[in-house]
Amino acid sequence: MKQFPYRPLFFLAALLALGMFAAAVTIPNLFTAGDDIIASEVNDNFSALESAVSALEVKAQPLIATAYSGVFLGTFATTSEFLSVTIDVPAAGVVQVHGTAHMISIHITGTGDSTIRMYVADTSAEANFRNSDRLDVESGFISGQYSDGGSAMLIDEVDAAGSYTYYLNANTFGDNDGSRSIGRILLVATYYPETGGPIATTNSATPKDASLRFSSEWIQRATTHHRPSSLAPMPFTLV
Repeated sequence: MKQFPYRPLFFLAALLALGMFAAAVTIPNLFTAGDDIIASEVNDNFSALESAVSALEVKAQPLIATAYSGVFLGTFATTSEFLSVTIDVPAAGVVQVHGTAHMISIHITGTGDSTIRMYVADTSAEANFRNSDRLDVESGFISGQYSDGGSAMLIDEVDAAGSYTYYLNANTFGDNDGSRSIGRILLVATYYPETGGPIATTNSATPKDASLRFSSEWIQRATTHHRPSSLAPMPFTLV
């Protein structure tokens, strides 16, 4: 019976001692000091390890899912869902969801302040202020169309394999009786596998406040984005 050096066994023992494959593979042949080592049994052990590593590599790959809508829809006081994206993940990890949208407010001077707020959430029609952005237009601004892009992000720790759906929601605040809408919406969900242990995340106690506010110190920007009422407004659909 042919004898083999113990170097491969030291490698196997080190892997098992670290627990790297304890939950993913069963070693078919175990040896003790003085045992004869048979080539086919050693090969079986390495074949089992190769299969386990291949399976782990599949789980360890990041994944991306996207959704897009170019249609402009009216926003109202009731928070509504405007787009969703679903991602299928193979194991526990973290999903980062990034949402962008173009917000439009057709303003009528003196009718009140106007706000459109967009949210990225894991629940349809949810107003999650921590993961939000907004467009504000003040009452005294001249009549016309104001627009800008918004961006918000959600980090979601997922505990197991499965399908997860995320949403871009929006609503309207204020007394402005002009029309407000949101469109050109993009949602990107990116999955990052949990490798080497749990992923640490830190949440700020203060909600995000990165508004696209047309305030007094932003007059120049507001003027740049203003579309005079004599021009045809950008098309959108009110629902």
